[in-house]
Order: sequence, then structure tokens, then C-alpha cells
Amino acid sequence: MATKQLLQNISRYNKINLHLRTFSSTPASRQQKSLVDINIDAGSAVATLTLNRLPANALSLQLMTDIKKAVEHCEKLDKCRGIILTSASDRIFCAGLDLTEMYKSDEQRLTEFWLSLQNAWLSLFSTTLPTLALINGHATAGGCMFATCCDYRVILPNFWIGLNETKAGVAVPKWVIDTYYHVMPNKRLAEADLLEGRMYKSADALKMGLVDDMANNKAEAFEKCLKFISRYDDVEDSARAATKLNSRSNILKEFEQNRSEDLQSFLKNIQSKSVQEFLGKYLQGLKQKSKK
Repeated sequence: MATKQLLQNISRYNKINLHLRTFSSTPASRQQKSLVDINIDAGSAVATLTLNRLPANALSLQLMTDIKKAVEHCEKLDKCRGIILTSASDRIFCAGLDLTEMYKSDEQRLTEFWLSLQNAWLSLFSTTLPTLALINGHATAGGCMFATCCDYRVILPNFWIGLNETKAGVAVPKWVIDTYYHVMPNKRLAEADLLEGRMYKSADALKMGLVDDMANNKAEAFEKCLKFISRYDDVEDSARAATKLNSRSNILKEFEQNRSEDLQSFLKNIQSKSVQEFLGKYLQGLKQKSKK
């Protein structure tokens, strides 16, 4: 696919949101504070997006919408050289989807919730800015998904990362699978990871290729992120951006063609009696664990 067409497609992807009613119609004066903090480093011109829905950064409809808005904000900045995605927690990067949003919810809410996930993924995976995940805590399910959207991943020691959706009764959508395959060197092993809901400790994730580097602390990880971005100092930016889109074009094109079917598949799966019963038991188990 030609670069010009790819750029036009990305524009169309973003315009789809207007038709899918993803954004809130709440007046600005009543809107909640953003759950994503944006900080632009003056020296490097790199933006740090910090997920700030403590304690676990569970992906609610608002958090996912705010991730998309934060990425779009960075894209509009004249001299932003890249995006670092990290967490305000020193224990959890992102715990994945907020399962309470999917348990006993009506179809309209479920639709808005899933579309916000699609759009947040799309904004991060399709941005032409260099993207880096500074994983300073456990990155499970959706947390791992957002990490694999990025061009580079650095993790701190002794944390878990992986797509464990099947253990919570949620099917992994095709575009998330494709994102995982895009990163993992061994596709057969990656498939086993997805089916089993397998998680990796930091050192093992580095060994398997799920992350690119490991740092002892957040400050060191930040420096590694800046060093990665410096690799592009002698690269023509529009050529780099077009090449990035070309490398992801098949995934983006298939997503565009099948996003409506993906939504219907999610609604059918999540509203089934067996999945709702499984979610109820899973949430009850988490509640019991929190009391101990």
C-alpha cells in the first residue's frame, strides 16, 4: 500500500470515531479530569504519558478515551520527538480491562466500552511518532497490549507481563493477536502464550523478545528510552514514519475491514450466559483475595 494511501487511511480511522459515538457529549465544564498525565521534557522534546487511574490503571471507558486523546495531543505538537507510555504506580503498569465494565452491563455501554478500546489501540499503534513503553509495573492483558503497540519496550525487574485474557474468560481479538505476533519472534510460541494466558517475568520476557531491554529503576529506564529515540537522529523523519506505517499496513488494513465484525463478536461473547457467569465468579474471587 502506498504511503499516501496509508496516511489517508489513518485519517479515516480517526474520523470513524465521530460516527461510532465514542467520545462523550458531556459539556467541557462537567468533564472529568483526564486519567492520563502529559509531561513534555524540555530538553529532549519527548512526551511522557502517565496512566493515572490508581491503584491498577484498569482500563475503563474514560481511561481508554483519555489515552487516545493524549496521543492525538502529542501528534499536534510541532516538535514532539516521541511518546513514552508509563504508569503513576510503582507496582502496576496496567492491569488490563476493567472487568466490572463488562459484567452485567447493557449493550450500549458495552459497545461504547469496546469501541474505546479499539480506538485507544488504533491511536497508539498507528501513530507515526516513535512510541516507547516504560513498564514500571505488572502489565497484564490490555497492559501488555498497549506495551506491544509501542516501538520499544523497557521493563523494570520482577514484574509480570503477558496477554492472560483467556484466564478471565475473554477472547483475545484478532487485532490484539496480530499486535502480539508483530513483536514476538516465535509465532508458534506466541500462539501458545495466547491460548494458555501465559505470563512472563521481566527477565524471561526479555529473553523471549517480548520486551527489548530491562532497567534497574525508572530513571535508568527513561534514559534508555531517550537513547532509543536518539537512534533516529540521523534518519529522515518522514521516511521513518512512512516505513513504520508500511510495516504495520496489513494489520491496520485488516482491522479497518473487520472492526464492525469484531465489535459484534465481542458483544456476542461477553453477553453469553457462560461468560457472564465466569466473569461473576472471577470478580468474586478477586474481591475475596482483596479482603485477605
